[in-house]
Amino acid sequence: MLNPVDKVLSTGQTVYLSNHTTLIAKDGQEFQIADSAAPIRNGDDIILGMVLVFNDVTEAYRLRKEISENHNRLQQVMGDMHSMVATLSPEGSITFINKKPLTLSGLNHKSVLNQRLWDSFWFNYDKKIQQRVKEACFSAAKGLQIYQDIQMQTLDGPIWIEFGLHPIKDDAGDINLLVWEGRDISSRKLAEKKLKEEQAIQSMTLNNLADAVIIIDQTGIIQHFNASAQKIFGYSAQEIIGQKVNILMEENHATAHDSYMDNYDRTSKSTIIGRGRELTAKRKSGEVFPFHLTVVELPITSDGQRNFVGSGQDLTSRKQQQEMLQRSQKMDALGKLTGGIAHDYNNMLGVILGYGELLEPSLSDKPKQLGFLQQIQHAAERGAMLTQKLLSYSRQKPSHSEPVNLNKLLKSQQEMLEKTLTARVQLKLDLDENIKVTNVNLGDMEDSILNLCINAMHAMPDGGRLTIKTRTQDLSEQDATPLSLTTGRYVVLSISDTGIGMDKEIQNKIFDPFFSTKGEEGTGLGLSQVYGFMARSHGAIKVYSELGYGSRFSLYFPEAQSSGTSMEKNKSSEANGNVSGNGSILIVDDEIALLELINEVLKKQGYQTYCAESADEAMRIIKSTKIDLVLSDIIMPETNGYQLAKNIQEYNPNIIVQLMSGFDNEHSDDNGDHHLHAEQLIKPIKIQALLTRVKELLKSKNIYIN
Repeated sequence: MLNPVDKVLSTGQTVYLSNHTTLIAKDGQEFQIADSAAPIRNGDDIILGMVLVFNDVTEAYRLRKEISENHNRLQQVMGDMHSMVATLSPEGSITFINKKPLTLSGLNHKSVLNQRLWDSFWFNYDKKIQQRVKEACFSAAKGLQIYQDIQMQTLDGPIWIEFGLHPIKDDAGDINLLVWEGRDISSRKLAEKKLKEEQAIQSMTLNNLADAVIIIDQTGIIQHFNASAQKIFGYSAQEIIGQKVNILMEENHATAHDSYMDNYDRTSKSTIIGRGRELTAKRKSGEVFPFHLTVVELPITSDGQRNFVGSGQDLTSRKQQQEMLQRSQKMDALGKLTGGIAHDYNNMLGVILGYGELLEPSLSDKPKQLGFLQQIQHAAERGAMLTQKLLSYSRQKPSHSEPVNLNKLLKSQQEMLEKTLTARVQLKLDLDENIKVTNVNLGDMEDSILNLCINAMHAMPDGGRLTIKTRTQDLSEQDATPLSLTTGRYVVLSISDTGIGMDKEIQNKIFDPFFSTKGEEGTGLGLSQVYGFMARSHGAIKVYSELGYGSRFSLYFPEAQSSGTSMEKNKSSEANGNVSGNGSILIVDDEIALLELINEVLKKQGYQTYCAESADEAMRIIKSTKIDLVLSDIIMPETNGYQLAKNIQEYNPNIIVQLMSGFDNEHSDDNGDHHLHAEQLIKPIKIQALLTRVKELLKSKNIYIN
């Protein structure tokens, strides 16, 4: 390389040194200079000499050196960063990139420089992600800062990164550079995924709990409302979250709840936290119901906030079951008492009515005395009716069931009901023509409908509307359990009025015997009789009433398997004909007066009679005497009528047995002879009915000859 001086002198060119020169001053200080050399010419263009120019660039050199060092240091720092860093042109081409993304992809600087970011290995594996990166670059080139979570391809598969793009502007405000940052957030995403899975499991668990679960903050605002709570209260989660929790409570309990929470917030003394209590809750519809609530406090949050979890159950079904159990126990206890009384009472009434019938023909020419007798008979018959009512509610009245179509029954009774209800009450029948028959006692069914309609009429003193509706309903376990029924299909008879309604206190007592709201005008046995009828029919009765709006009684009857229609009982053609006959009859009853009466009646008709006061005495007579028919009471000391009938059948199956009862506390399934149970004569027995049955029984065995 030529010396600059020689080059200028030999070529005549001006020379600028490309490298800085270091000059050392006398005191040893170093200066960086920029030098140049130019020729000096005469008029004939002959080089006479040269001019050397030295410029002190020490400061500029220092600055350039510092910038270079800083640049190298920055590249080293950025290159070793755990985050990913790159600079892009406004068009998205990579101008610089640190080591991190290269290490993850196995690439080098040369292979990625000047490549558009979205076309790079990291993002071109998926068209949708590639498009997202491209759109992000275009947005940043317009001056927007971009932040988003995105997946990036590596040698080990996709990872999640926090993707950022920042535009860099020059002094003129133009964007001349884009900075891309990427931070691996895979562990955070994994944690978020696990958290979401845990929250999903937690939410699923809460939503599958039978209990209502409600989370509130310290101000009483609802934060969470699980599926059971939504079902119980009738609100959706969207409707209720953000509302005050006392919207779910009856006013008095809502005020008390706020007071409890305020006191706890001020004093930290708990009166309800961690303890269960019963309150009156309120559904979205406005209906109030009993609810058991337990409240616990969650751990205090990092910002010092308190949250509470309330869990509870709708006690409506449980209360109904308790009420039905208590009512059933009350009626069973009273039924045992009245049943025993009714047995003796029916025997006494039977004696009165029987001797009255025997005496009646002899007083035909004595009208005054005949009138006295008829008053006695009328009083005895009223006593018999009262006894039957007592036995009906106590479930101890023998019941003969038959298939009954409720629609046909209601249509046949419609005219009679309209007259009973008077013109003040409009009767409407809403009948489902597809209902099937149900097995019930027809007479009890008619009485129950009439009872309920008359009660409804009294509840509408100013008139109103009575609707009788039939339908078929499939009861699930949830629906059947509160009614103490089994699951299955039921025929439902609903009787609704627009009357004055009843409060809860009255509703809890309406089926109690002798309870009446009619004062001296009511016996208090009407609804208890209906209740007993429903129990005997293996059904249930449900009551809904609101003061000022009316009442609805819903009667649930099991749907019968048979599709037959209601049947009339055959009446003997000889009911009012000749009832005399022959044959040997054994009468068994521990009531001496009744025994003597029946004996007198049968002897008058030509029968040969024998009497026994106990089952043992009856068997002794049977074994020593030819007997065609045994008339036996059911309730007797030591051996009852069913057991006696069994003993007779084992000894001689040709002997006919007819049972009689004032009430039957022996379940027919237990005695094993359903026919005897179904065909028993109910005391007090009219003489004509007794003689008719005796004649029919003997004739069926070809014993009767007249």
